[in-house]
Amino acid sequence: MIINHRFGCLINELFEDNHLLRYFCKLFYYINRFMSVILFKTEIDEATEVGGGLFISPNGNCIIGARKIGKNCIIDKNVTIGMGIDNTSPIIGNNVIIGADSLVYGNIVIGNNVIIENNTILNKSVKDNSIVRGNPARVFRNPTLADRHGTAQEISPS
Repeated sequence: MIINHRFGCLINELFEDNHLLRYFCKLFYYINRFMSVILFKTEIDEATEVGGGLFISPNGNCIIGARKIGKNCIIDKNVTIGMGIDNTSPIIGNNVIIGADSLVYGNIVIGNNVIIENNTILNKSVKDNSIVRGNPARVFRNPTLADRHGTAQEISPS
């Protein structure tokens, strides 16, 4: 999946618009992309900028259409990341974990070291070192920083 995504990005960078070799490479890219969707049930938009260390659950069923995904991110099964009403996609920071059956959409920025728990619908930006859960999504502080007892506390969105 990731290799095919990076191959598609490389084609766009190397060849001019009307270059004949570009058309053959694009054909090869789209055939591989189609096979990836069939075999792994996962699709990554070719406009997505992907950092190193991305892990996508082998169970698949993911549609990824973010503007940017940072380094060392983990995406669990049945996750959809995509455009909101304003046709803009999210930017995802480094070391983000997105739990199973979650939906992340819209013109939002997800900070570094964020955990988005299972079954969360997120359409608002999230600051660094946060835990997000629920529908609608609520932001919680990191439990190690929240209080002496180690329980998470809800914080107001800003």
